[in-house]
Amino acid sequence: MEWDCLEIDNHGELKKLLFILLFICCERIQGGTVYHISPSGSNTNSGTITSPWLTLSYACSRVSTPGDIIHINTGTYTETSQSVLAVGVSIEGEGGTSIIHSHVSGNDPSLYGELKPTIRLESAADGGTNGNQSISNFKMDGSSLESNAAILVWARSNVSIHDMYIVDFFDYGVKFNTTWYETEPTHYSVNNSFYNNIVTNCATYMVGYSGKGNLMIGGQENMSIYGNTINQPARSGGPEHYGWPIAFTADGYFKGLKIYNNSLLRIPDNGTWDFAIEMWNNRGGLEIYNNILEGSVDLGGISTIDDYGYGFAAKIHDNIIGYPILHTGEEVGITIELTQTGGCYIYNNIFKNLYTPIVFYPNGANPDIIEDIYIYYNQFYNIGKSGASGGMAIQTYGFGVHSNAYSNINILNNVFYAGAGITNGNALQLQLFGSANNINIKNNIITGFALWPVVIEADLTFDNVHIDNNIFYNNGNNVILRNTIPTNYTANNNLTSNPLFVSTSDFHLQNGSPAINSGINVGLTTDFEGYPVDSIPERGVYEYAGAYIPVTAVTVTGAGDATTISVDNGTLQMSAHIDPHDATDQAVVWSVINGTGTASINQAGLLTAITNGTVTVKAVSNG
Repeated sequence: MEWDCLEIDNHGELKKLLFILLFICCERIQGGTVYHISPSGSNTNSGTITSPWLTLSYACSRVSTPGDIIHINTGTYTETSQSVLAVGVSIEGEGGTSIIHSHVSGNDPSLYGELKPTIRLESAADGGTNGNQSISNFKMDGSSLESNAAILVWARSNVSIHDMYIVDFFDYGVKFNTTWYETEPTHYSVNNSFYNNIVTNCATYMVGYSGKGNLMIGGQENMSIYGNTINQPARSGGPEHYGWPIAFTADGYFKGLKIYNNSLLRIPDNGTWDFAIEMWNNRGGLEIYNNILEGSVDLGGISTIDDYGYGFAAKIHDNIIGYPILHTGEEVGITIELTQTGGCYIYNNIFKNLYTPIVFYPNGANPDIIEDIYIYYNQFYNIGKSGASGGMAIQTYGFGVHSNAYSNINILNNVFYAGAGITNGNALQLQLFGSANNINIKNNIITGFALWPVVIEADLTFDNVHIDNNIFYNNGNNVILRNTIPTNYTANNNLTSNPLFVSTSDFHLQNGSPAINSGINVGLTTDFEGYPVDSIPERGVYEYAGAYIPVTAVTVTGAGDATTISVDNGTLQMSAHIDPHDATDQAVVWSVINGTGTASINQAGLLTAITNGTVTVKAVSNG
């Protein structure tokens, strides 16, 4: 269920939506010498608050002492020259009233001929230079795609970019890179961060290769990306002219990367991949969680592995992945390419209105290893596409290579609901071309698919396959289709009865459901909502705790009933009151719809002002 907040107008009348008025005040960072630029300044001035410079590029050429700050006063600036920012120097603005209109274009010979960014932070060392600096709290406008890119951070660590509004750059918005070579860097850049930003329409598409990103990253260790709203709309010329919200650069290479609490939107199309996040060559410790993703997550490159002892290669959890409605294209949720080892965990996600929520793509030329995959406590619903048939919840492609090795693949305690009035295919189509060992499909509920709930095959060694304690209900054929017969195979205690969901959009179990206390212990300890799992678990995503009480209303308020943020980059803690008070599911998902102003909100309900105006705060309950 979804509720908008309340609006309080100047007369105190209650309306449907709550608009938070953001009155931004100037509040600068303390430390070092603060230099100023102003639209009324001159580059012959001294750069003080009473004698400010005129342009950012000139200020960057003059300020070089670590700890110093360049402050962008309120106003609009036209920049035609690149700003090269020294190590340790920061740039700050006064929110959305500090606006840089960039007309920087052309190629940069010192960057191997790459397109020239507007602000450049460059060091020669291979990721080894400690920047200790930030860029924050102003707007950068690419002048209707005339300008190439907003910010490049090359081979620097401890750089933060936050509370920025970046719009309409042609090639990319912001890039964090360590090396230009498409190999793993000798030294990673460490502890960089990108948070509380709004980035819109800043990614192109390289025809015949791949999309660029509004945010591009490569060679990063322990980087944090959170609290951002990144949107890539359509551009003229079709899908071959716009890229992704987040993309890799220089073949990627990451370790300890965290991407969380973001809203990433990439308009769907029928001509290219529709990635929200494209990450190549993850080396371990990748976490993607608590995001709203309209667009898919791609784990690709040579491999996704755990090379540095994180204990897992990748965890993708607690996200909402998919679209408000079905589209005509074959939209994907998560794409797992090539070799995947070290532990890939996909859990507690909601996949909706997708053609294939999860797909595996082994290499078409060389054999790959796909092992230690755990897919559990996810909700999949409305599988297919608009106006045509087809669609599967989980699919593997074999291409022409029949020597891949699959092992320890676990699909546990998920709900796969095909959706009403959708003509789709099989639920799980596992063409494990090559050898396959230790495949476990247990405690799932699969319902409403046009064909089979499970299709599975392998053409080399095929051993230890266990498809047990599932519910297959109202599918075209409620049986398992095995095109090859595995050794050590079980298909025990699978049911074909109605699972008795609360509704077609609420997969809690009603009293009397055959899924209650009929699962098999697979080692999971908490369900989709975090409740403890009994020794004899339920099938599906929810443990049964008695009669389910649905949410009937949500009321959203600011702390102290506040409806205004009056401090630059200020915050307001929002809260959601659930009715009835004893509703089973008390959780909400927070989001912001920007109106005349802009803001961001995290999943703890903390609202952060970015630019002046009004915004709509929303709380969405799954209950």
